[in-house]
Amino acid sequence: MPPKKPETDPVLEHLQQEVSKVSTMMLEQRQEGEIVKSLELAVSAMQQSFDNKFSFLEPMRQQYLEGEKEKRRMMELVKGKMHQLEENPPGGSKEGDMTFGEGERSVAGFASASMVKDSEERKREKRESSEPYF
Repeated sequence: MPPKKPETDPVLEHLQQEVSKVSTMMLEQRQEGEIVKSLELAVSAMQQSFDNKFSFLEPMRQQYLEGEKEKRRMMELVKGKMHQLEENPPGGSKEGDMTFGEGERSVAGFASASMVKDSEERKREKRESSEPYF
């Protein structure tokens, strides 16, 4: 008779296989964790390097943002003035209509430089024509 093999409990054998799998998974996770840590350190070092290399841009960025803020503020002021002119046109009878000088009107609400110049020239011509000739 051949020697009798010791009987192995199937449940025990199954448990040993599961423990072996869990041990293998834990080892793999530990290795992956170390890889992740090294990658995190590399990323951190790269970020620090970029921060150092591009730190000279920060003052320019701040200046740009301040300029943009000033532009927005000025636009709001202009919008406020436009709104104020639309509500209370100085000497204008129609909404958006303004009178300049000798009854000149601007539909846009603003006199152009040429309109003001023409008005001044007409005033001068009237004065000159009304002066007596000796």
